[in-house]
Amino acid sequence: MRKKVIITTAITACACLLIGLACFWGGPEKQERDRALDAKAGQPLHIASAEGHPEELSGGGEPIDGEFIVRKADGSYDLVKTDDPEKLKKDPQIEGVEQNRTVVAFDTETMAITGTDVTDMQYGDKLVRAPEGWKMLEGEETKTVRIAVVDTGVDADHPDLAGKVLPGKTIVQETAAGNRYEDGGYDDNGHGTHVAGIIAATIDNGQGINGITGPVDAEILPVKVLNDAGQGSTFDIIEGLQY
Repeated sequence: MRKKVIITTAITACACLLIGLACFWGGPEKQERDRALDAKAGQPLHIASAEGHPEELSGGGEPIDGEFIVRKADGSYDLVKTDDPEKLKKDPQIEGVEQNRTVVAFDTETMAITGTDVTDMQYGDKLVRAPEGWKMLEGEETKTVRIAVVDTGVDADHPDLAGKVLPGKTIVQETAAGNRYEDGGYDDNGHGTHVAGIIAATIDNGQGINGITGPVDAEILPVKVLNDAGQGSTFDIIEGLQY
């Protein structure tokens, strides 16, 4: 049983990685944009549109004045507000100091699809031969796989994710307008739900897409580190990963 669980988890992890790479590097003409990332140090990422005009992909990386992430000797992290980071570096209980920075979700065009089967538009799962992997699991007894989506949260009411979304955690504190969030990991942006669907949308149910985990009993744990505008900070993500 343990061997089967390990194999199932490994297949799921590899498939999720490969589907992401396949979607990033291209596919049929269904992919509307050729993605060209500009990863020059100190500059935001950009995307080249079909017309060849660079569009800002991420406002991420902008320093947040007076906020520093410290890594303590015990391995924990903390956010410190100070105008003198050099003083922090002299503390023997602190192993590292880094400026806290803004992060922004990858700029994707998302749309809500309910009641419509669009699996014929998918190509990534076929590129990584995921359906063949699903057939290998037929008749196998596998345990539930829990997958955390550290993003903008997940819409637990989405019909393609029915019964798969666990109560989540909200890390980011405020909306873009400054309103306080309640806990729960609900998605008010769409990006996190989009990612969760790629991972675990119910397969062959006549609506939406097929999640890459296929017939595996997958649970999604939403960890909301980005707000309704898809914005957060480096420290928000660290807290989300630690959770």
